[in-house]
Amino acid sequence: MKRTVFAVCSLLATFGICVFGLITLMNTCEEMVFHLEELSAIARNEEIETSIDKSEKVVSLWEEIHGKIEAFVPHEETDELEEIINSLPIYAKQGNMERLEERTEMAIIRLNHIIKNEKPLLSNIF
Repeated sequence: MKRTVFAVCSLLATFGICVFGLITLMNTCEEMVFHLEELSAIARNEEIETSIDKSEKVVSLWEEIHGKIEAFVPHEETDELEEIINSLPIYAKQGNMERLEERTEMAIIRLNHIIKNEKPLLSNIF
């Protein structure tokens, strides 16, 4: 009986940890997508000073949360995303709004890809 109770408790604890990790990952990625969409809209409106500030905030946010993402996602998927995000302030400071918007959209696509692939769906398993 003790073994059964221990097995059930272990199973429930493992399930809880997995659900917590999934929720954390989804919320973190959605928060980044929200800020990147704001930056994309700012770049589309050609607001250079605002885009510089917002791109630096996006980079600092990435520095805060990339550890959470990398805890659940392989580094191969986050390395290029990190490179894209770190390049955003450079394009903003150069005033290259077209390239800034393009790179922002690339980051959004990568984050949405992570969100889609990490959901526990049958299509992701088979």
